[in-house]
Amino acid sequence: MNNPLRHISSGTFWKNETTYPKNSWCNCLQSHSSYTIAKQLGCGKTTVNDILKRLHETHFLTPKKQTGHPPLLDSPAQQKLKSFIKENNENHRLCSKKIATTWTAQTKQSIFCNTIHRNLKKVGFTACIPYRKPAMTEAHWLAGNGCFSWSGLGPIVPLNGSVTGQTHAKVINDFVVPTLHTHFPQGNGIFQEDNAASHRLKVATAARENAGIVTFDWPAQSPDINPIENIWAEMKMMI
Repeated sequence: MNNPLRHISSGTFWKNETTYPKNSWCNCLQSHSSYTIAKQLGCGKTTVNDILKRLHETHFLTPKKQTGHPPLLDSPAQQKLKSFIKENNENHRLCSKKIATTWTAQTKQSIFCNTIHRNLKKVGFTACIPYRKPAMTEAHWLAGNGCFSWSGLGPIVPLNGSVTGQTHAKVINDFVVPTLHTHFPQGNGIFQEDNAASHRLKVATAARENAGIVTFDWPAQSPDINPIENIWAEMKMMI
Protein backbone atom coordinates (compact mmCIF):
# COMPACT_ATOMS: atom_id res chain seq x y z
CA MET A 1 0.00 0.00 0.00
CA ASN A 2 1.21 3.49 -0.85
CA ASN A 3 2.23 5.85 1.89
CA PRO A 4 -0.71 8.16 2.73
CA LEU A 5 1.74 10.92 3.58
CA ARG A 6 2.39 11.43 -0.12
CA HIS A 7 -1.21 12.51 -0.58
CA ILE A 8 -1.85 14.35 2.65
CA SER A 9 -2.44 17.61 0.78
CA SER A 10 -4.36 16.08 -2.14
CA GLY A 11 -7.78 16.63 -0.62
CA THR A 12 -8.60 12.90 -0.34
CA PHE A 13 -11.42 12.11 2.07
CA TRP A 14 -9.72 10.17 4.83
CA LYS A 15 -12.67 7.76 5.32
CA ASN A 16 -12.50 6.64 1.68
CA GLU A 17 -11.42 3.07 2.39
CA THR A 18 -11.08 2.27 -1.33
CA THR A 19 -8.07 4.57 -1.42
CA TYR A 20 -6.73 4.71 2.11
CA PRO A 21 -8.54 2.87 4.90
CA LYS A 22 -9.27 4.84 8.00
CA ASN A 23 -6.93 2.69 10.06
CA SER A 24 -4.14 3.40 7.59
CA TRP A 25 -4.49 7.15 8.17
CA CYS A 26 -4.70 6.74 11.92
CA ASN A 27 -1.69 4.49 12.10
CA CYS A 28 0.25 6.81 9.80
CA LEU A 29 -0.55 9.93 11.80
CA GLN A 30 0.09 8.27 15.13
CA SER A 31 3.42 6.83 14.07
CA HIS A 32 4.83 10.02 12.54
CA SER A 33 5.54 13.36 14.11
CA SER A 34 4.67 16.67 12.49
CA TYR A 35 8.35 17.20 11.82
CA THR A 36 8.65 13.84 10.02
CA ILE A 37 5.57 14.49 7.91
CA ALA A 38 6.76 17.99 7.04
CA LYS A 39 10.17 16.64 6.06
CA GLN A 40 8.70 13.97 3.79
CA LEU A 41 6.30 16.40 2.14
CA GLY A 42 8.81 19.21 1.86
CA CYS A 43 6.62 21.78 3.60
CA GLY A 44 6.56 23.65 6.87
CA LYS A 45 5.67 22.10 10.20
CA THR A 46 2.98 24.74 10.74
CA THR A 47 1.34 23.74 7.47
CA VAL A 48 1.27 20.11 8.56
CA ASN A 49 -0.23 21.01 11.94
CA ASP A 50 -2.95 23.06 10.25
CA ILE A 51 -3.81 20.19 7.88
CA LEU A 52 -3.87 17.62 10.68
CA LYS A 53 -6.06 19.86 12.79
CA ARG A 54 -8.45 20.29 9.86
CA LEU A 55 -8.44 16.53 9.27
CA HIS A 56 -9.24 15.84 12.91
CA GLU A 57 -12.08 18.39 13.07
CA THR A 58 -13.73 17.98 9.65
CA HIS A 59 -12.42 14.61 8.38
CA PHE A 60 -11.40 16.45 5.21
CA LEU A 61 -8.00 17.59 4.02
CA THR A 62 -9.27 20.39 1.81
CA PRO A 63 -10.18 23.70 3.48
CA LYS A 64 -13.81 24.29 4.21
CA LYS A 65 -15.49 26.27 1.49
CA GLN A 66 -15.94 29.86 2.55
CA THR A 67 -19.46 31.08 3.04
CA GLY A 68 -20.95 34.45 2.14
CA HIS A 69 -21.43 36.28 -1.12
CA PRO A 70 -18.69 36.11 -3.75
CA PRO A 71 -16.38 39.11 -4.10
CA LEU A 72 -17.62 41.91 -6.34
CA LEU A 73 -14.32 42.00 -8.20
CA ASP A 74 -12.87 38.65 -9.19
CA SER A 75 -9.31 38.16 -10.40
CA PRO A 76 -9.96 39.25 -14.04
CA ALA A 77 -11.79 42.34 -12.78
CA GLN A 78 -8.87 43.17 -10.48
CA GLN A 79 -6.48 42.97 -13.43
CA LYS A 80 -8.79 45.21 -15.44
CA LEU A 81 -8.80 47.67 -12.54
CA LYS A 82 -5.00 47.53 -12.41
CA SER A 83 -4.76 48.34 -16.13
CA PHE A 84 -7.20 51.22 -15.71
CA ILE A 85 -5.05 52.77 -12.98
CA LYS A 86 -1.86 52.48 -15.03
CA GLU A 87 -3.50 54.14 -18.05
CA ASN A 88 -5.27 56.99 -16.23
CA ASN A 89 -3.13 57.88 -13.24
CA GLU A 90 -0.17 59.68 -14.78
CA ASN A 91 -0.44 62.62 -12.38
CA HIS A 92 -1.23 60.41 -9.34
CA ARG A 93 -4.45 62.31 -8.68
CA LEU A 94 -7.01 59.53 -8.97
CA CYS A 95 -8.97 58.84 -5.81
CA SER A 96 -11.04 55.78 -4.89
CA LYS A 97 -14.29 57.73 -5.16
CA LYS A 98 -13.56 58.89 -8.70
CA ILE A 99 -12.43 55.41 -9.74
CA ALA A 100 -15.62 53.89 -8.31
CA THR A 101 -17.77 56.40 -10.21
CA THR A 102 -15.94 55.72 -13.48
CA TRP A 103 -16.07 51.96 -12.95
CA THR A 104 -19.83 52.05 -12.30
CA ALA A 105 -20.41 54.15 -15.42
CA GLN A 106 -18.33 51.90 -17.68
CA THR A 107 -19.29 48.45 -16.36
CA LYS A 108 -22.80 49.17 -15.04
CA GLN A 109 -21.66 47.48 -11.83
CA SER A 110 -22.42 49.51 -8.73
CA ILE A 111 -19.41 49.55 -6.45
CA PHE A 112 -18.28 51.60 -3.47
CA CYS A 113 -14.98 53.41 -3.05
CA ASN A 114 -14.07 51.18 -0.07
CA THR A 115 -14.24 48.14 -2.35
CA ILE A 116 -12.02 49.91 -4.88
CA HIS A 117 -9.52 50.83 -2.16
CA ARG A 118 -9.43 47.26 -0.84
CA ASN A 119 -8.94 45.69 -4.28
CA LEU A 120 -6.25 48.19 -5.24
CA LYS A 121 -4.24 47.04 -2.22
CA LYS A 122 -4.62 43.44 -3.40
CA VAL A 123 -3.06 44.24 -6.78
CA GLY A 124 -0.16 46.18 -5.27
CA PHE A 125 -1.28 49.82 -5.20
CA THR A 126 -1.02 52.03 -2.15
CA ALA A 127 -2.91 55.23 -1.41
CA CYS A 128 -1.46 58.45 -0.09
CA ILE A 129 -2.83 61.76 1.16
CA PRO A 130 -1.67 64.91 -0.68
CA TYR A 131 0.46 67.22 1.41
CA ARG A 132 -1.47 70.32 2.39
CA LYS A 133 0.51 73.53 2.18
CA PRO A 134 -0.14 75.55 5.32
CA ALA A 135 -1.55 79.04 5.01
CA MET A 136 0.89 81.91 5.31
CA THR A 137 1.42 82.79 8.94
CA GLU A 138 2.99 85.70 10.77
CA ALA A 139 6.22 83.72 11.03
CA HIS A 140 6.77 84.16 7.29
CA TRP A 141 6.84 87.92 7.74
CA LEU A 142 9.59 87.73 10.35
CA ALA A 143 12.02 86.45 7.75
CA GLY A 144 12.68 89.80 6.05
CA ASN A 145 10.68 92.68 7.49
CA GLY A 146 11.43 95.19 4.78
CA CYS A 147 9.26 97.26 2.47
CA PHE A 148 9.39 98.26 -1.16
CA SER A 149 7.57 100.53 -3.60
CA TRP A 150 7.91 101.91 -7.11
CA SER A 151 9.94 104.73 -5.62
CA GLY A 152 12.49 102.49 -3.93
CA LEU A 153 13.15 100.14 -1.05
CA GLY A 154 12.70 100.64 2.64
CA PRO A 155 14.95 99.39 5.45
CA ILE A 156 15.00 95.84 6.75
CA VAL A 157 14.13 95.88 10.43
CA PRO A 158 15.49 92.94 12.49
CA LEU A 159 13.06 91.90 15.23
CA ASN A 160 13.81 89.64 18.16
CA GLY A 161 10.99 87.57 19.59
CA SER A 162 7.33 87.64 18.63
CA VAL A 163 5.66 90.68 17.09
CA THR A 164 3.23 92.40 19.45
CA GLY A 165 1.03 95.41 18.96
CA GLN A 166 3.60 97.68 20.65
CA THR A 167 6.39 96.23 18.52
CA HIS A 168 4.49 96.86 15.31
CA ALA A 169 3.49 100.36 16.42
CA LYS A 170 7.18 101.15 17.03
CA VAL A 171 8.07 99.86 13.55
CA ILE A 172 5.40 102.13 12.06
CA ASN A 173 6.58 105.22 13.94
CA ASP A 174 10.33 104.65 13.59
CA PHE A 175 10.57 103.17 10.09
CA VAL A 176 7.34 103.20 8.07
CA VAL A 177 6.59 106.90 8.57
CA PRO A 178 10.14 108.06 7.65
CA THR A 179 10.12 105.79 4.59
CA LEU A 180 6.79 107.21 3.40
CA HIS A 181 8.09 110.75 3.87
CA THR A 182 11.25 109.92 1.91
CA HIS A 183 9.63 108.21 -1.07
CA PHE A 184 6.33 110.10 -1.10
CA PRO A 185 7.07 113.64 0.10
CA GLN A 186 3.76 114.87 -1.31
CA GLY A 187 1.87 112.51 1.00
CA ASN A 188 0.31 110.41 -1.76
CA GLY A 189 1.75 107.08 -0.62
CA ILE A 190 -0.52 104.13 0.24
CA PHE A 191 0.64 101.58 2.80
CA GLN A 192 -0.18 97.89 2.31
CA GLU A 193 0.34 95.09 4.85
CA ASP A 194 -1.21 91.73 5.50
CA ASN A 195 -3.79 90.79 8.13
CA ALA A 196 -1.44 89.40 10.76
CA ALA A 197 -2.88 89.54 14.26
CA SER A 198 -0.35 92.13 15.46
CA HIS A 199 -1.26 94.43 12.56
CA ARG A 200 -4.92 94.52 13.58
CA LEU A 201 -4.41 95.35 17.25
CA LYS A 202 -5.71 98.69 18.52
CA VAL A 203 -2.26 100.08 19.36
CA ALA A 204 -1.01 99.36 15.81
CA THR A 205 -4.18 100.77 14.24
CA ALA A 206 -3.87 103.91 16.37
CA ALA A 207 -0.23 104.36 15.29
CA ARG A 208 -1.24 104.30 11.62
CA GLU A 209 -4.15 106.67 12.16
CA ASN A 210 -2.08 109.15 14.21
CA ALA A 211 0.56 109.20 11.47
CA GLY A 212 -2.10 109.81 8.81
CA ILE A 213 -1.12 106.69 6.89
CA VAL A 214 -3.54 105.68 4.13
CA THR A 215 -3.84 101.89 3.98
CA PHE A 216 -4.92 99.49 1.25
CA ASP A 217 -7.12 96.53 2.23
CA TRP A 218 -5.46 93.20 1.67
CA PRO A 219 -7.92 90.27 1.92
CA ALA A 220 -6.55 87.05 3.37
CA GLN A 221 -5.15 84.47 0.94
CA SER A 222 -5.18 86.90 -2.02
CA PRO A 223 -1.93 86.52 -3.99
CA ASP A 224 -3.33 88.45 -6.97
CA ILE A 225 -2.72 91.78 -5.23
CA ASN A 226 0.47 90.69 -3.52
CA PRO A 227 3.33 92.60 -5.22
CA ILE A 228 5.93 90.18 -3.88
CA GLU A 229 4.71 87.63 -6.46
CA ASN A 230 5.91 89.93 -9.26
CA ILE A 231 9.29 90.32 -7.58
CA TRP A 232 9.72 86.54 -7.36
CA ALA A 233 8.86 86.33 -11.07
CA GLU A 234 11.53 88.89 -11.93
CA MET A 235 14.10 87.01 -9.83
CA LYS A 236 13.29 83.73 -11.61
CA MET A 237 13.78 85.40 -14.98
CA MET A 238 17.15 86.79 -13.89
CA ILE A 239 18.28 83.42 -12.55
